Amino acid sequence: MKVIQITDTHLSPMKPHFNGNWAPLLQWIEAEEPDLIIHTGDLSVDGADHAND
Repeated sequence: MKVIQITDTHLSPMKPHFNGNWAPLLQWIEAEEPDLIIHTGDLSVDGADHAND
C-alpha cells in the first residue's frame, strides 16, 4: 500500500502566495498513484477566521 501524507497546504483565495505549490504537488501525487492520501496540518491560511478560506 502506498500512502502519501501532505501537510499545511495553506490554500487561500485572499492570500494566494502558497497556491502556486498546489499544481506541482498534484502532478506528483497523480504520478505516484497512491492508495491513500492523508492531509494533516492547516488546509487553509485563515480558515478559522475567514469563511472564504
